[in-house]
Amino acid sequence: MGKNFSLEMGKFHQHGMLDPSNHQVAQKIDESNLTSSERLFFKLWSSKLLTDGHFTKDQVIIARGQKFTHAYIIISGNISQSDQMGSTEIGPGAVIGLAEGIADMPSSYDIVANNTVNTKLINIEKAVKEVTSLNSGLKGICRSTIMRILNLKVAPPHLK
Repeated sequence: MGKNFSLEMGKFHQHGMLDPSNHQVAQKIDESNLTSSERLFFKLWSSKLLTDGHFTKDQVIIARGQKFTHAYIIISGNISQSDQMGSTEIGPGAVIGLAEGIADMPSSYDIVANNTVNTKLINIEKAVKEVTSLNSGLKGICRSTIMRILNLKVAPPHLK
């Protein structure tokens, strides 16, 4: 099983950024040497607009063929994403199901927690409403990004 994506959490621990809801921790982000991906992850981790999701070892998060009602930002722990071609381990910082959910496509993978997994949840229905109400330029960026991620030749109708 190869590791596909995971942020190095050591920097967060090194800088004492273990509780994103703590105001002092939020201030440290400006003083730290984080990449843009790490900064985005920290902002999502600390967001009060997203709800928490928790999964136990071997719990199925979503089965192949199911539609996504939520996308999952992995905060801690690892998941296995598997299909008939094999399995990939994915960890903190990965976002699972956002493109598929917005495109109204089912999961092409079985996604299972390898250990205790904590996530932030993005409600797909709300995400679709937000994306469809964007101005044409931003909507076009979302459309082309989703089409690239999912290798689509035609845009989903609600993104046209």
